[in-house]
Amino acid sequence: MNININTNFKGLVDALNKLPSEIQSKVLKPALKQVADTGKVALVREITRSFNIQRTEVVPSIRAFVSETPKIINGGLGYTATILTSSSKRSLNVIRFIEKSISLAASRRRNKAGSRNQLHAKIKRNGVHKSLGNRAFIGNKGRTVFFREEGSRKIHPFQTLNISQMANTRENTDKVSARINEVLENRINNQLKRVLSKL
Repeated sequence: MNININTNFKGLVDALNKLPSEIQSKVLKPALKQVADTGKVALVREITRSFNIQRTEVVPSIRAFVSETPKIINGGLGYTATILTSSSKRSLNVIRFIEKSISLAASRRRNKAGSRNQLHAKIKRNGVHKSLGNRAFIGNKGRTVFFREEGSRKIHPFQTLNISQMANTRENTDKVSARINEVLENRINNQLKRVLSKL
């Protein structure tokens, strides 16, 4: 995911650049790891707020880490902090979002509309359960939703969004960016004080 970092603390950056590279490394690497971990927590929170998915399903798909080798940038060391979603090629089957129960009133409405016996799913947390149509059905011992091609006997898994797509919505990246910008200067400053206090 792409995160915009607001480095508007020039004085702190200039102070770091005057220090030996060994000291810079001891400050920046742990500080950026803390920031990346904070960003990961914020991203998991925003995904589960936006989408109808449990935290336990999101956490294993997101990693936060800092590059081992720094680059020289403007006379100082530059590390890269990364928040990576590892499910970029694996779409989720819609079985995760299938409606588990239904009210009597909703059942009556769907009965009138002719969709009571169809599967319904809700992907967005604040959305509504929508019908998957009369060609969707559950198979694979209750683990997968499939759909039949119209006019054919062929069936396919009914796939939906993956974790990377959930992470990369504009709203989620903006909120994670804001959280990272909020803590970045403080984390670097704290690490700088910690390292200098030991010299």
